[in-house]
Amino acid sequence: MFRLIRGPTPADTSSTFLSTTTLMSAFANSSHMPCPECGASVAVAKRDEHVCDPERLLDYRMFQLRDEVAGFESALRGWLESAHGRFEQWRAERERPSPGTA
Repeated sequence: MFRLIRGPTPADTSSTFLSTTTLMSAFANSSHMPCPECGASVAVAKRDEHVCDPERLLDYRMFQLRDEVAGFESALRGWLESAHGRFEQWRAERERPSPGTA
């Protein structure tokens, strides 16, 4: 059984609503905001001067794609365990040049 729990509304004058409103307005007026490209914390006043660090940009994009990367790894593992995948592994091993015969 589920119960619907209703939170405070603007009509409420409880201290809970007032403290939540005050807390949320502190976030709205932050002096730093994340860069949408690399996620770095950038001073709002210097937003136009910000240049993304290529390494941080790559890390941030990989973080955003972490679920897709994990899904790819899982799919690849499944394929390598299939008959086709095992055959391709065998063939790749067989076609690999011996050390020193490049």
